[in-house]
Amino acid sequence: MNGFRQRLGQTLKPLGKGPRKFVLIGGGVIVVAAAAVLYYNLAYLPSQTSNEPEMQTATVRQGDLVISASGSGTLIARDEVNLAFQTAGEVTEVLIKVGDTVKKGEVLARVDDEDARIQLAQAQRSLDGLTSDAAIATALGDTATAQVNLDSAKGHLAYLISPNVYYWENELTERQQTLAEAQATAAENPNDAAAQTAAFTPSKAAAAECRSKLNKLEAFPGKHKSGETQTTKLSENEINSYLALDLGAKYHPCLKNLVMGFEENRLKATATIDFDLLGMTSSKLLPKLISLIFSGVHTIAADGQLVTNDGKAHFKMTQALVDGSTLPKSLIEGIISAVGRKQNPPFDPLQPSEMPYEINKVDVHPGYIIVYQ
Repeated sequence: MNGFRQRLGQTLKPLGKGPRKFVLIGGGVIVVAAAAVLYYNLAYLPSQTSNEPEMQTATVRQGDLVISASGSGTLIARDEVNLAFQTAGEVTEVLIKVGDTVKKGEVLARVDDEDARIQLAQAQRSLDGLTSDAAIATALGDTATAQVNLDSAKGHLAYLISPNVYYWENELTERQQTLAEAQATAAENPNDAAAQTAAFTPSKAAAAECRSKLNKLEAFPGKHKSGETQTTKLSENEINSYLALDLGAKYHPCLKNLVMGFEENRLKATATIDFDLLGMTSSKLLPKLISLIFSGVHTIAADGQLVTNDGKAHFKMTQALVDGSTLPKSLIEGIISAVGRKQNPPFDPLQPSEMPYEINKVDVHPGYIIVYQ
């Protein structure tokens, strides 16, 4: 800079004759120099280093504008379902992998079912045990015991509420004795139905009820109006008690005992017969054969239908046993007819006979009969 000033001083020559002119010229030169320096640094140099982007050109054409974008994130399923087995256990097999497409009903995985199979086997054994013959017999025994307990409870209730305590005490004693005898008979020979039936013990109250109903039947013909009907229900216990307590003394001595049993449309009769007192002295073949075969006391159990039609009735036997053994049907029919003819009045239960008191028919049901007038 000092060199520049020296050269500038040598170049400039005094103008005019006085110092003032020289100073003015020198100051103007300095101003011009400063302006040049400023222009160089502030205008020229920046123009040479400009960051303005260069202009690019392209040919205009028609086509698809493709825009793409990229990014990162987490893929989330639209629907999620939690699957579980019905039983706990170890998963032994997985049949699909992530991303597979599955259909409804497709097996996805399997679990160890050993425990479930063991439980199934145990349940099957329990079921077999409950449905076996022994289990059924036990259940029937429990049912019979429960029925006995029920009857006992009813008897006790009657004892508590009845004004005639002594009467119900006697009834309870008779029922307990009947039960003990029936259980003893069944234990000795559980397949002998005749022995179980013969163990029946009559009830005074049941006999009195049957007697009252029979009086009602007897009074109906003289009291009913034209077109009027009457039905009477008689239980098995009522009839057997009446037979034992009211009619037993009127039997012919050959007939020691008679007990009836009722099922749907079927009648069972068990009779104890003294063949020595039956006195079959006829010269016909069948009575002679019976007298030769039988002697002493025997039990006959007959099963069949009580046929009633147009005011008549008879017993149609289908099968019978003598002391638990099967004999020819004709032989047993001969015995039954012979016993019937010994009664007073004599009758043959196997032959149709008129029913008294305008009775039209009798329906047999389990444990009872219904008489229609």
